[in-house]
Amino acid sequence: MTGDSQVGKTAIMTQYVNNKFNNTYKATIEPIFVVKRLLLMKRPSIFQIWDRLAKNDPESRSAFYRGSDGLILVCDLRNEESFRKYGGPS
Repeated sequence: MTGDSQVGKTAIMTQYVNNKFNNTYKATIEPIFVVKRLLLMKRPSIFQIWDRLAKNDPESRSAFYRGSDGLILVCDLRNEESFRKYGGPS
């Protein structure tokens, strides 16, 4: 899970995994990961979600995403720049 700071990455992750929502902002100071067990195509699966710090340097992103099967980009719909700086159309 990646995106600009203060766009809601941790809140979305917490809501999905723990079914809890906290609207108080607290900056993520180190990468966090959680595990969600679910059934995919009737097979038990483990879904790891990593909440990374909002660093926009390509080297940091490349190393962090290596080996990943997917990526969730979280952006602020009120702030177009929060989408563009992560590869969205300019």
